Amino acid sequence: MSNNITGLIEMKVVLLSPYSLGASSCKRLYYLTRNLKFARKLLLLKEDKYGKTAHEDWFSYTSKNRDDRKYPLQVLNTFRLLVKERPDIIHYSKPHHLTLIPALMYKKTFGCKLVFDCDDWELIVQKELGAGRQKLLIVERLMRLGFRTADAIVVPNTRMLREIPEKYRKKAFLIPNGVDTKKFKPLKTKKTKGRYNVTYMGTIHKIDTITPLVEAIIIAGKKIPGLICTVVGGGKAEKELKRRIRKQKADRYFKLLGMQPHEKIPKLLSNADVLVLPYSKLESLEYASNLKFFEYMALQKPIVAGAVGDIPLILDKGKAGYLFPPGDAKAMAEKIEEAYGHPEEAEAKAKNAREIAMKEYDWNVLGKKLQKVYEKL
Repeated sequence: MSNNITGLIEMKVVLLSPYSLGASSCKRLYYLTRNLKFARKLLLLKEDKYGKTAHEDWFSYTSKNRDDRKYPLQVLNTFRLLVKERPDIIHYSKPHHLTLIPALMYKKTFGCKLVFDCDDWELIVQKELGAGRQKLLIVERLMRLGFRTADAIVVPNTRMLREIPEKYRKKAFLIPNGVDTKKFKPLKTKKTKGRYNVTYMGTIHKIDTITPLVEAIIIAGKKIPGLICTVVGGGKAEKELKRRIRKQKADRYFKLLGMQPHEKIPKLLSNADVLVLPYSKLESLEYASNLKFFEYMALQKPIVAGAVGDIPLILDKGKAGYLFPPGDAKAMAEKIEEAYGHPEEAEAKAKNAREIAMKEYDWNVLGKKLQKVYEKL
């Protein structure tokens, strides 16, 4: 597939997502491939619950929005777009009927290579979301079908790599999520005198996952003068979060900004003294590779994070951040207090995190790894 004269890759890759560009799984496909030197097209939704896709020339839309009532039509439309593009490789996200089924239809009809991007362990995610038995059965079968029919499987987490059935492990490759280290970089910001800003960014889907943060801030607020916790993000549990903060009379500690445009995130996070990931004991988090975590690292801010999944490994066992047992509010508070009380140590950890992000988790570095996977097919 290579041209020895130009050095460019003579292949066409279609990237296939069941969501809009607002979804983290779709962002992963976008950032991994946007700077690679081959013909590519990203097929995605124009708009869904994750937001509205900002158009680029290499995008095509499978549908204006998600409508499961029109599932057969959406699958057919996706297949027609694939026929129009005639890809050598289809790199699809998730074991989803809107990606896997049309990809298989195209492969059976015209022939191509399939890359299954298994960005989380969907069966566990759906169980935690309370999916019914029938949906769980469908997800399980789609996952098995994806593993069996893929020419390559790409996962972002070492736990996922170990969990893939052994007979398929030889075609599995570890490519974590990453960050644009030119966009997310240390920024000079004006600090409010007498304030110590602990910031969390993320969706608020389940109140149980964010409650330890509330408890930790209340504990730490008794020892850190001027402590304020800024929450960037929203979700189904946002109202309940506000109610619990009021109930515990902790309003003075919290500033909730709601959902914010992604272009504003670097500056908002740069206002923080500490960035926190209040991870709980959810099993799905052991399989996660969260985009915001790598964005935190690149900003060169001290990180306090629950020790789930690959986070201890990535943070070099605490040399590049502060780790606490997931769901332990008291331990989280102690780590926030430690960062506050030892600013030089916190700054050194933050610098280590930035260096790791630039060297190992910049999207350009990860994109080159993905290109090698494509070239092996």
